[in-house]
Amino acid sequence: MGLGPAARYFLRRRMAEKGIKILTSTTVEEIVDGGVRVKTGEASQLLGPVDTVVLATGAESLNELEPKVKDMVPEVYVIGDAARPGKIMATVEQAADLARQL
Repeated sequence: MGLGPAARYFLRRRMAEKGIKILTSTTVEEIVDGGVRVKTGEASQLLGPVDTVVLATGAESLNELEPKVKDMVPEVYVIGDAARPGKIMATVEQAADLARQL
């Protein structure tokens, strides 16, 4: 998600050439020597041999600083991944917009 159509096309083509499998809605149950046991729906299977496992589990915001400083300063602005996970260019735009407002 979030890739442009051209980048997505070439990435998927390269992954297919390398034999990389994409499993969605799948839970990793166990990583063992040379393999990974996964569960998709009710079916469980052992995949292998594998040498690399990449987990894309999503992202969550982490904003530990705001609660600590909000009573110490008159204004606090939360942007970027502290507000919500996103792309760097969106954060740069948020920062520029905020700087113009201030």
